[in-house]
Amino acid sequence: MPFITEELWQRLQPHQPHQPSSSAAQTSLCLQPYPSSQQLAPWYFPDEERDFLLVQEVVRVARSLRAQSSLTKEKPALWVECSSSQAQILQDFSSALRTLSRVSSVQPVSCPPAGCVVGVVDHTCRLHLEVKSGVNVDKQIAELSRRRDRLIPKLEQLLSRVHSQTQDQAKVPLHVREALGKKVSALEQELKNTEEQLQQLKQDQAEQ
Repeated sequence: MPFITEELWQRLQPHQPHQPSSSAAQTSLCLQPYPSSQQLAPWYFPDEERDFLLVQEVVRVARSLRAQSSLTKEKPALWVECSSSQAQILQDFSSALRTLSRVSSVQPVSCPPAGCVVGVVDHTCRLHLEVKSGVNVDKQIAELSRRRDRLIPKLEQLLSRVHSQTQDQAKVPLHVREALGKKVSALEQELKNTEEQLQQLKQDQAEQ
């Protein structure tokens, strides 16, 4: 919306009484030089931007677990199995993480409690979302089954890429192969967690 941007530019210019009204301060925004990297330096935080990528992934997986468990207004507890460096990042952004994930707490743990739904962020980070009684088991089983059916072809596709890269190691950089290996590990772990949750839910359903 260029008309609003132009209005803001004119209103936010510093008042400089010694300059005439036709000076650069009153010139149209579209005639101003493009900002340089030096001007943007005070707003550049590369470490925080890198760390927040983990927070975004945790939020994405936590929201997926909420939807899978049919949680709407509830704010359950969230336990995280992760490395010490990841735990520190999540602690630094704990307020944003709780708000965006709509959880009551985020606690790094090495031994999470039973009865949680599990989601995989990457090969070193897993989420355990508290699920209380009253959850629609049939709906949860259906959602987990759909997730499993989506994961299997994705994993097969990645394993095929790994096989191709193994045959052409000289052509594929090491960091590319390592990144693909991490994706495969995370997907295998997520598929394993999904299968375990399905089996547990079906067992609980049979015992009721």
